[in-house]
Formats: sequence, C-alpha cells, structure tokens
Amino acid sequence: MGIGEERSGSVKMVKPLLVRRALFDPTDAELFQKVFGNRNRQQEEGLMLAVLQDAIEDFQKYVLANAEIEKTLFQEAETWILEKNSEWFFSFENICDTLQLQPDRIRQALLYWKERKICSRATRKRKLSGLLCRVGSIGPSQTVFARRRNEQ
Repeated sequence: MGIGEERSGSVKMVKPLLVRRALFDPTDAELFQKVFGNRNRQQEEGLMLAVLQDAIEDFQKYVLANAEIEKTLFQEAETWILEKNSEWFFSFENICDTLQLQPDRIRQALLYWKERKICSRATRKRKLSGLLCRVGSIGPSQTVFARRRNEQ
C-alpha cells in the first residue's frame, strides 16, 4: 500500500494530499498571511522596483534618441512617470507610495536632469545660436538661465 492509501473492505481508498498532510487550514487568513505574506510582499515590491528602474533607465537612456523605437520608449517612460492620479496598480504614483518614495521629487529630479541633458547637447552642437538655455530653478517661479560662453 502507498502513502495515504487505506483499505476499506476490498475497496482501496486514497485520501487527497491536503487531507493527508493537513499542514494548515487554507481558510485561516492569519496563518496564510504569516506563511506567505512577507514573501509575497517582498516579491511584489521587487517587481515594482524593477518596473520603476526600467522606466527610469529608458527615460535616461533614450532622452536624446533619434531612432523611432527609442523615441517611443522614452515617450512611454516619460508619460508613465508624469502621469498623476492613476488608479492603475502599477502606476508611477502607486509604485512610489508602496516603496515609500516621493514621486514628485523623483519627477522633479528627472525633469531637471532631462533639461540639463538637452541643454548640454544643444550647446555642444552649437544649435542654440543666441537662445537662452534653462539650467535650473532657484524658486517656484524663478528660473536661472545661462548663455553660451561666447555670447556673454
């Protein structure tokens, strides 16, 4: 006779695996949370962190892209990062909240980084031709501008 098998008269009966090895009651929510809760939470947060990292990498890698597919990747990342009030579970806001990050500060830092990258590229390629290049802000409504060196 194998594991979990019983003889009842001449009929061989097999007990279901969960009944044979009843380690816990699957309807016990508290016990289920203790057994699986932390691991699931860590896995969800790991996935959320991976989504966030992927979007930031695409944002930074393709900000100056020329190829259409790369431009699309940048635009999708930027749109996702700038989206507010989304109900979607994997929205930028929800991921930041879950990971205890400040979404507005991350947005602000990424947009500042983007402006600097674009300004730096334009300056290097001498495409500004006398235009001002925004390089940062010193207050909510005040912006610091700089001219190319040969124009100052």
